[in-house]
Amino acid sequence: GPWKAAVIVLAPTLALRNGLAFGQPYPVLAALLACGALALERRRDFAAGLLLGLGVSFKPYALALGFLFLGREKRSALTGFVVGALSPSLLLGALAGAGPFVEFGTKVLPWMLRAQIQDPFSAVWGSASALSNRLFRLEPDLNPQPWLVAPWLARFAGSAVSTALLGLGVFAGRRAFGSGRVVDGAAIVIAFSVAASPFTASYHLVLLALPVAVLAARWPGGAGIAVVLFWAVLGSSSFAAFRGASGVLAPLAYARLFGIVALALAVSRIFIDRRVLGA
Repeated sequence: GPWKAAVIVLAPTLALRNGLAFGQPYPVLAALLACGALALERRRDFAAGLLLGLGVSFKPYALALGFLFLGREKRSALTGFVVGALSPSLLLGALAGAGPFVEFGTKVLPWMLRAQIQDPFSAVWGSASALSNRLFRLEPDLNPQPWLVAPWLARFAGSAVSTALLGLGVFAGRRAFGSGRVVDGAAIVIAFSVAASPFTASYHLVLLALPVAVLAARWPGGAGIAVVLFWAVLGSSSFAAFRGASGVLAPLAYARLFGIVALALAVSRIFIDRRVLGA
């Protein structure tokens, strides 16, 4: 219903405030993703793919949604997704030329993917990469108390955990699609994409409104209320309370990451079995 939907959208107060204060596009992208999921449910495949593609065109957190449309029966949705994901970049390329894209692709994107474009230990990003760096890389000024000095382990753990989370989201999302739960499938991929991201600032959390709505609808009553309350806390400043934790307690600084993973696992739980975990 509209009132519950409004509560879910407005609950993550810090995420919304920071998104508006910094001029971030995430509320608009979240709305596009939600509308795309609704269009999927109503079997308007091309429109659904187009909206979801536009939802990942500027900030490709949920680009893995494209994997949901691999198959003959979803060819129209895949076409719309590709058009939506590429058309803004093609338009910008036509207006500004290839220079900005080359600059971004060679001087920014590689460091972003390695979570090293800014402080690679920062709990602000709440990512698996930042956590693995905090635990296994020594940097006298930024990280003087790692658990173990093993840079190779930091690189491996950050990449492996992020890849595993994204893969789990794709496999569970495709299983949801196969069972006819298309909105659940989209919500699962979005949730795991945010969990696997190398950068997850507070304003990114608005993208999780659809997974929260799916859970709240799936669990009516007290369980649904608990999900929305958890969502409100996750999107507030409360999860930053232990951001200064270091040494043995360093993982506490990344509580928001664990909260996002918990939300992703909750929305996908009924579609995960040993076969999906093995894959």
